[in-house]
Amino acid sequence: MTTGPAEGVWWVVRFFMIVIILLGVTFTIGKFYSNQDIRPMEALAISNKVIDCISLKGVVDINKIEKAEILKCINLNENEIYVNVTAVSFDSSLNKSASLGTSLQTLCEAKEKAIENKLVECLRQKFYVLIGNEKGKVDMLIGIKKSEKNV
Repeated sequence: MTTGPAEGVWWVVRFFMIVIILLGVTFTIGKFYSNQDIRPMEALAISNKVIDCISLKGVVDINKIEKAEILKCINLNENEIYVNVTAVSFDSSLNKSASLGTSLQTLCEAKEKAIENKLVECLRQKFYVLIGNEKGKVDMLIGIKKSEKNV
C-alpha cells in the first residue's frame, strides 16, 4: 500500500468527476423545467380563488359578484388576465355577471373552436352551487395572456 502523492491525485480526479456530474444533473433539470407553460395551472388557481371568495361552503353570495370584489380576491394585474363570472339560478330568473380585466373572450372562444392561439390560455369552469336558497351554477371564463413572464 502506497500513500502519498498518488493518493492526492486521485482525490482531485474524484472531486472533478463529482463536480461534472452535479453540473450535468443541474443543467438537465433546469433545461427540462425552463420551458413549461404554467398558465393553465394559474387559471385553475384563479378560478378556485374566485369561487372561494364569492361563496361560503357552497352557498354563493350574489352580492359578491362584482368587479371590485373579484379584484380584491385575486389582486392581479387587469391587463394580463380576464375573468368573467356568471351566476345563474335554476329555480328563478336570478342571473348576475361580472367581468374583470382585458376582454379576452373572443380569443378564448376561438381557442375552444380549436383555432391555434398561443397568445392566451383559457379555462372554462362550471360550479354547481346554491345561490341563496336556490339551486344554480356559476360559470367562469378565465383568460391569461401573460406570454412573456411565465412561459
